Amino acid sequence: MTDIQRISQNTEVTLHFTLKLPSGDVVDSTVGKKPATFKVGDGSLLPGFEQALFGLKAGDQRSFEIEPERGFGPGNVQNIQTVPRDQFNEMELEPGLLVIFKDAAGGRDARCGEGNSRQLRGSGLQPPAGRQDHHLRGGNHRGKGGLSCQSAMTQSRLPMQIKLANPRGFCAGVDRAIEIVNRALEVFGPPIYVRHEVVHNKFVVEDLRNRGAIFVDELNEIPDDVIVIFSAHGVSKAVRDDADARGLKVFDATCPLVTKVHMEVVRYSRDGRECVLIGHAGHPEVEGTMGQYDDSNGGAIYLVENEEDVARLQVKDPTRLAFVTQTTLSMDDTARVIDALRTHFPAIEGPRKDDICYATQNRQDAVKQLAGECDLVLVVGSPNSSNSNRLRELSDRMGTPAYLIDGADEIRTEWLEGVTNIGVTAGASAPDVLVQQVIQHLRDSGATGVQQLDGREENIVFSMPKELRVVEIT
Repeated sequence: MTDIQRISQNTEVTLHFTLKLPSGDVVDSTVGKKPATFKVGDGSLLPGFEQALFGLKAGDQRSFEIEPERGFGPGNVQNIQTVPRDQFNEMELEPGLLVIFKDAAGGRDARCGEGNSRQLRGSGLQPPAGRQDHHLRGGNHRGKGGLSCQSAMTQSRLPMQIKLANPRGFCAGVDRAIEIVNRALEVFGPPIYVRHEVVHNKFVVEDLRNRGAIFVDELNEIPDDVIVIFSAHGVSKAVRDDADARGLKVFDATCPLVTKVHMEVVRYSRDGRECVLIGHAGHPEVEGTMGQYDDSNGGAIYLVENEEDVARLQVKDPTRLAFVTQTTLSMDDTARVIDALRTHFPAIEGPRKDDICYATQNRQDAVKQLAGECDLVLVVGSPNSSNSNRLRELSDRMGTPAYLIDGADEIRTEWLEGVTNIGVTAGASAPDVLVQQVIQHLRDSGATGVQQLDGREENIVFSMPKELRVVEIT
């Protein structure tokens, strides 16, 4: 293709091609004819076609199919010449000349067929019968020029470009929770019991289970005198009391940001102030947070999921009311619910700092950027992961189709049809190894490049329980 290592802006590229005629005949480049040479970025090639070339090395072989106008475009006037049929066979094409077949009615007829390489060179091509004029890009050779024709991982589209959201994947709370289980297994040996999935990710849970972790729904499934770990989502006060009463050795993997919400609820209940929790019914974090409230002081806690719930909400004393939120909600949806609460209960108080965790906010900001630049978004995460579901919903809401997948094997071929820019992100409980497998799957499906988007840097680390910390002696 060229003598340089990789194609970039202002690179001189020499292109070769194979063309499939409407008749079904395949005309290959004529050996010995000079191919066309172009400069990336000078307007000779359309941006979409240039994008397909970026990052390729000399000698790379890629195949895909595009229509001629998507490669060169009809608007590049200096490279377009109308050629009458009777002059076509003997004319000499100038470098960079664009030639397009047209029928008598002026409609375009030329389409690229199944080429077998990213190559573009002249051929002894005869114009299709019955056509009035013909246009092909030439390059310092007699005879006929050619089209940018590359065949297909999918039909009639440029290769996919992968865009990675940043940040994505594990957050500090998830990292800590998984490390607590791993460290407990190393220090005390299996079995280690874990109440509920330590984080909501199928891959992580299966890996820990294979190492000796036993996941249970309730403490009554756990024998006496064993070690139990509470999941990152937190537990109710009743569960803690039960573990204490049984003398179970407990390591608490509750995310510190969830613990912060728990402390807010405890403070409100101690003051006898009613509390509204914005969250999803049935989620372990919601159950744990609701379970922090002690109504013996005259207050009560209420759960609302949306604005309709707020409209139906009846409280005892609207002047002594506060709200907290689940940490993994949609920021936009939560803002609307908070606005509704403030409208219905003007005296309501909220937390000094947003309860939605930094990782949830950052990943939602990143997926907004991703959705704005892509035709499709893949969110790596398990179906029971709240924050992963919010990422998928957010992309859908912005008009970019999105799918939540546990791994690369769930990607369906039809999703990729017509997609040129595909976004990939991951929920806060999804490991990076799954993202890398998705990237490889997309590469195997024809994606030609990976772009990491800019994003907010995360450097938060949560400490381990003292008994599980590693002490390094130097």
